[in-house]
Amino acid sequence: MIYRCFLVFILFLSSCQKRGDYDQILIIGHGGMGLDHLMSIYHDNTFESVELALEFSGVNGVEVDVQMDLDGELWLCHDTDLSLSLGVDGSIPEYHTEFLEEQSYETIRKEKLCKLRDVIHLFDDSDQLFIDVKSFNPSSGIIVDPMLFKEALDTILMEAACEISVILVNGSWVSYFVDDYQTYLDTDSKSIMDSYLSSYPQLAGLVVRYESLSRTEIQDYLNQNWQIYLYEIRSVKRIRNALEKRPSGILPDDIRRALIEAR
Repeated sequence: MIYRCFLVFILFLSSCQKRGDYDQILIIGHGGMGLDHLMSIYHDNTFESVELALEFSGVNGVEVDVQMDLDGELWLCHDTDLSLSLGVDGSIPEYHTEFLEEQSYETIRKEKLCKLRDVIHLFDDSDQLFIDVKSFNPSSGIIVDPMLFKEALDTILMEAACEISVILVNGSWVSYFVDDYQTYLDTDSKSIMDSYLSSYPQLAGLVVRYESLSRTEIQDYLNQNWQIYLYEIRSVKRIRNALEKRPSGILPDDIRRALIEAR
């Protein structure tokens, strides 16, 4: 009996230690409550999804995908093809603000397409907001001016109370943002990561897919004072494995489970 009690006590201490190991890893809502996940009550990148994510104790911030329309308004939206989620042809840079204001997602709750300016007030000075800038490949025939995008962003974020970070997939846009924003690069290529970190030492770090870097590679970047965030984390197994890599933070698609595993 004494042996069994002692064993339970040891397991309890081990469990506490395991959770404590993850205390410094930030939990950032991916598009709010998550992308394409059954446990997400609301569609990603909506006002409702962002608001709900920030209500969870232990969530350190939210990542949103942002696109610019023809009038320079910035919208939260992950899809470049609006027919996938809103049922209209084309993409946000092809439409005027007035048209987009009338659009809703084809979901049970019919959440409205949301402007970036409408969610800024949800974040206080203890939160982090990651803005994933959606530029377009010139081969798509859609050209978005990075300078105009940045000017629109500057205007909207002027009154923001929270910490702001920008995520860029398009490396050619780095020079427009890196001097004024905490800027991260998103790429699957290790050689491209190293090239841009060398060319732009002022970069904050990387926001990359969960499988792009090993624990050793992540620790090497952290030791050089770059921050590393991981995304595309949908299953419990991936949440656990991502936490074990000890990055700066994770962008899980199941916030509830991530909070359980991390704490």
